[in-house]
Amino acid sequence: MIRLMCRLVRARVTVLVLGGALYLGGPYLLTHAGRYLITQDPLVKADMALVLSGQPHLCVPEAARLYHEGLVPKILLVNEPRPPGQDDLLRLGIRYPDGLEISLQLLEALRVPREAILTIPERADGLHRPRRTWNNLADVRQTVWEYAALVDLWRRGLWRAVVGEATLVPPAVTVR
Repeated sequence: MIRLMCRLVRARVTVLVLGGALYLGGPYLLTHAGRYLITQDPLVKADMALVLSGQPHLCVPEAARLYHEGLVPKILLVNEPRPPGQDDLLRLGIRYPDGLEISLQLLEALRVPREAILTIPERADGLHRPRRTWNNLADVRQTVWEYAALVDLWRRGLWRAVVGEATLVPPAVTVR
């Protein structure tokens, strides 16, 4: 009986210690795990530069630079969701410029011709995320899903190295 009680106490202490460590270190670990998924590729010519909503003063000058360096012939601007309270201001007759308007003004000031700018008038939802990604359960699920896919990719690579490439080719299928 005493032995069982000792095991239960040890199990509870272990769960509490591990739970506390995950609770306190979780944001740090998850942030670094998310940073691992970010990659950077060399710049090459593209059909267009996509400027996501949010912080146009940072994103738009970079798109203009790509345009002037000849890497992109077009710039696509995405309209961001309205901030809370903007609809109320509009009903009162107070016009508040949104991110798309500010982006257009910045591109004009950076000497990008209007013909090179494309816009999506519909408001996007959720393209620009705050730094506290781990507070949103959907973001946590998406990141876990991406890591699972990464582990599966590594598993397949290991399988190819051990078994050989030829065994992974699916059998021929006859379509009638």
